[in-house]
Amino acid sequence: MGGFYSGEGCIYYGEQLSKKQRALGFTNRSIRIQVSQADGSPESLERVKRAMNSGLVLGPYTSKGRKENPNWKPIYLFTLCGFEGVQAFIAAIWPWMTKRKQEQAKAVLRGYIDFYLEKFGPGPRKRTRYISLEDRRAGNY
Repeated sequence: MGGFYSGEGCIYYGEQLSKKQRALGFTNRSIRIQVSQADGSPESLERVKRAMNSGLVLGPYTSKGRKENPNWKPIYLFTLCGFEGVQAFIAAIWPWMTKRKQEQAKAVLRGYIDFYLEKFGPGPRKRTRYISLEDRRAGNY
């Protein structure tokens, strides 16, 4: 898996917001790992998904909007979101990652942790209690 990720994978974090959410001042950053497979077959990515016991295999994607080449095969993506899952994935493949990919992973994980601490502060995050629309209208919260 480590060599597979080092050749065809990326780790990143960023905002996943709609224009309306951004306009209202929301900030929501997510961290994600993606590994692509361009041989037209999702089997290897399905094995990664089973090994990690999480994630999604997406695709097939084709080259829409570009000149078609009969030799191109569909692309599949393995994607894994969330800090705990990403951290577990990186820990599982760390010994087989290239130094460059190790440095990238450290930088992204550190950046995400810094953002999280700045936004929420240290310590466990309190879960927001779900309040139904009826309770909101009645003032029961």
